[in-house]
Amino acid sequence: METNNAKAAARLARTAFRDHAVDLQRFLIRRVNHVHDADDLAQEVFARLLRVRDADLVRTPLAYLLGIATHVVREFRQRKHDGR
Repeated sequence: METNNAKAAARLARTAFRDHAVDLQRFLIRRVNHVHDADDLAQEVFARLLRVRDADLVRTPLAYLLGIATHVVREFRQRKHDGR
Protein backbone atom coordinates (compact mmCIF):
# COMPACT_ATOMS: atom_id res chain seq x y z
CA MET A 1 0.00 0.00 0.00
CA GLU A 2 1.36 3.38 -1.01
CA THR A 3 1.57 5.97 1.77
CA ASN A 4 0.38 9.54 1.43
CA ASN A 5 4.03 10.68 1.49
CA ALA A 6 4.90 8.34 -1.39
CA LYS A 7 1.87 9.51 -3.37
CA ALA A 8 2.79 13.16 -2.82
CA ALA A 9 6.40 12.47 -3.84
CA ALA A 10 5.24 10.67 -7.00
CA ARG A 11 2.93 13.58 -7.85
CA LEU A 12 5.79 16.03 -7.29
CA ALA A 13 8.12 13.97 -9.49
CA ARG A 14 5.56 13.74 -12.31
CA THR A 15 4.94 17.47 -12.24
CA ALA A 16 8.64 18.32 -11.96
CA PHE A 17 9.49 15.99 -14.84
CA ARG A 18 6.76 17.46 -17.04
CA ASP A 19 7.63 21.06 -16.24
CA HIS A 20 11.39 21.02 -15.67
CA ALA A 21 13.08 17.99 -17.28
CA VAL A 22 14.54 20.12 -20.08
CA ASP A 23 15.89 22.72 -17.62
CA LEU A 24 17.41 19.97 -15.49
CA GLN A 25 19.03 18.35 -18.53
CA ARG A 26 20.60 21.67 -19.60
CA PHE A 27 21.85 22.28 -16.06
CA LEU A 28 23.48 18.84 -15.94
CA ILE A 29 25.01 18.96 -19.43
CA ARG A 30 26.67 22.30 -18.63
CA ARG A 31 28.27 20.75 -15.57
CA VAL A 32 29.37 17.33 -16.82
CA ASN A 33 29.84 18.07 -20.56
CA HIS A 34 28.55 14.67 -21.62
CA VAL A 35 24.96 13.90 -22.60
CA HIS A 36 25.05 10.26 -21.45
CA ASP A 37 26.38 11.21 -18.03
CA ALA A 38 23.75 13.94 -17.79
CA ASP A 39 21.04 11.39 -18.62
CA ASP A 40 22.25 9.07 -15.87
CA LEU A 41 22.48 11.92 -13.38
CA ALA A 42 18.97 13.13 -14.27
CA GLN A 43 17.66 9.66 -13.45
CA GLU A 44 19.38 9.84 -10.08
CA VAL A 45 17.91 13.29 -9.41
CA PHE A 46 14.37 12.06 -10.07
CA ALA A 47 14.97 8.88 -8.04
CA ARG A 48 15.97 11.06 -5.09
CA LEU A 49 12.98 13.30 -5.65
CA LEU A 50 10.74 10.23 -5.33
CA ARG A 51 12.19 9.64 -1.85
CA VAL A 52 11.25 13.10 -0.52
CA ARG A 53 9.60 12.66 2.86
CA ASP A 54 7.27 15.66 2.72
CA ALA A 55 6.71 16.70 -0.88
CA ASP A 56 4.02 19.17 0.14
CA LEU A 57 6.76 21.39 1.60
CA VAL A 58 8.47 21.77 -1.79
CA ARG A 59 7.31 25.22 -2.94
CA THR A 60 9.60 25.69 -5.94
CA PRO A 61 10.14 22.34 -7.67
CA LEU A 62 12.78 23.64 -10.11
CA ALA A 63 14.93 25.07 -7.32
CA TYR A 64 14.55 21.84 -5.36
CA LEU A 65 15.51 19.76 -8.42
CA LEU A 66 18.56 21.90 -9.09
CA GLY A 67 19.57 21.61 -5.46
CA ILE A 68 19.44 17.82 -5.70
CA ALA A 69 21.26 18.00 -9.03
CA THR A 70 24.05 20.06 -7.49
CA HIS A 71 24.66 17.34 -4.91
CA VAL A 72 24.46 14.59 -7.54
CA VAL A 73 27.01 16.38 -9.76
CA ARG A 74 29.35 16.88 -6.79
CA GLU A 75 29.15 13.17 -5.94
CA PHE A 76 29.68 12.26 -9.62
CA ARG A 77 32.80 14.44 -9.84
CA GLN A 78 34.13 13.03 -6.59
CA ARG A 79 33.68 9.44 -7.84
CA LYS A 80 35.41 10.37 -11.10
CA HIS A 81 38.25 12.05 -9.24
CA ASP A 82 38.63 9.06 -6.90
CA GLY A 83 38.67 6.70 -9.89
CA ARG A 84 35.60 4.76 -8.91
